[in-house]
Amino acid sequence: MQAKLICFAEKIEASFFLKYIQILKTKKIFANDYQIFMHCKYKNQLFYLLFTGVGKVNAASSLSHTLLKNNNIDLVINCGPAGSVFDSKIGEQYLIEKCNYYDVDITTLPNYKLGQLPNENVYF
Repeated sequence: MQAKLICFAEKIEASFFLKYIQILKTKKIFANDYQIFMHCKYKNQLFYLLFTGVGKVNAASSLSHTLLKNNNIDLVINCGPAGSVFDSKIGEQYLIEKCNYYDVDITTLPNYKLGQLPNENVYF
């Protein structure tokens, strides 16, 4: 049976979501209290929930670990706030059409802009 995985960095980002679901099983991903994997249910739908921790490294390591241990996941949905140029509230939804890295600066090399990775477009 294929399963869906919904990811949040922090529990507070999912506070509106957690009110409506049933948590069937919980386990830690690593030896900390913030990277947590949950088997959940909403009405008759089973799915997984993952709290990755903040940042690209936490997200990548916990998601990689989760996907390696659970080969039945066929869809990953990443939820949560993202850096933006305007204020947003928890629970508001946005379709991101254009973004770039906030922590990349190779502008000392010729022809690169702030937020651009080598040999890549500025926005993705």
